[in-house]
Amino acid sequence: ALAPWAANLLGSFPPARGGKTAGPGSASARRSPEALEAEVEAETARLLAARAASAADASTAGRTIPSFFRPKSAATPLAAELRNTAHRVALQYKERGLLEDDELEDLWHCIAGVVARRRDEEAGREVEDDDSDDNRVSYEELLEVRDAFVARLDASRVNAGANASAAVKGVDDGASRVAHYFSARAFGRFRRDARGRVDGRTFMEFVVRHIALTQSRINLGCHDADADGWLEEAEIFEFVG
Repeated sequence: ALAPWAANLLGSFPPARGGKTAGPGSASARRSPEALEAEVEAETARLLAARAASAADASTAGRTIPSFFRPKSAATPLAAELRNTAHRVALQYKERGLLEDDELEDLWHCIAGVVARRRDEEAGREVEDDDSDDNRVSYEELLEVRDAFVARLDASRVNAGANASAAVKGVDDGASRVAHYFSARAFGRFRRDARGRVDGRTFMEFVVRHIALTQSRINLGCHDADADGWLEEAEIFEFVG
């Protein structure tokens, strides 16, 4: 007796000339329902066996302890010196992009200036403010803060007599130094009120904390003698001591 699905499959193809069943292809048309049923059962069994084998491999891999030690590849003295030099230069560039204390004060002044200008505009339109001591800013206002702060950074660098030819694009210019703080992705991390504004003090804490963490990573990187991204036991003791 045929299975119900095989009988339905057989009935879906109208009889062709000569009383034979016509299918989508000549090979299928010549197969009997029993052969089709056997082929489907064999394919189903194969898929179930492959799934069971995959699950077994995954469970075995989960019980395996990962390897934390990887032997270092042998490098020539010239390659090692080149890698160490590139590592030192990269750390110097990263440290040059960090904001100083006086620059952080300028950033806070820019935020306060944008907030004060908005309050003056709302006072002129007689718009009620929920909190006169609120330092919340919207994303559009934060972009205004960015433009004003970048202008101050570039002006202070020019006033300090920095050589324009020695400046590295993407490292010394103000826009590159603060672009990651004012991105839409960074703004989305903060809790916003009903007007879509974030707390200016919270934003400043985020900037200060990011600078402190980056400086800590730079200090750790300075003790990486072979510039492989890992600190050995002696290097950790040197850093702690």
